[in-house]
Amino acid sequence: MKNEDLAFEAYRAWAATGPNTYVPYNRIGQIYEARKQYKQALEAYTRSLQIEWNQPPTIEAKSRMEKLVKE
Repeated sequence: MKNEDLAFEAYRAWAATGPNTYVPYNRIGQIYEARKQYKQALEAYTRSLQIEWNQPPTIEAKSRMEKLVKE
């Protein structure tokens, strides 16, 4: 298993605990985006912004994913 896979599983486990931080959702979104799984990335970024709305890089990432999901 690659390091990215291990990190991905760790972030997913963290997110499953319902943390009050956006960090695991952003990391999950970044990994999904790198894997070209844009719908899942969009869902992760959306969840991140529900926790903390003022994240300009995540807002940009969400916009990027919305465009790619619609295509």
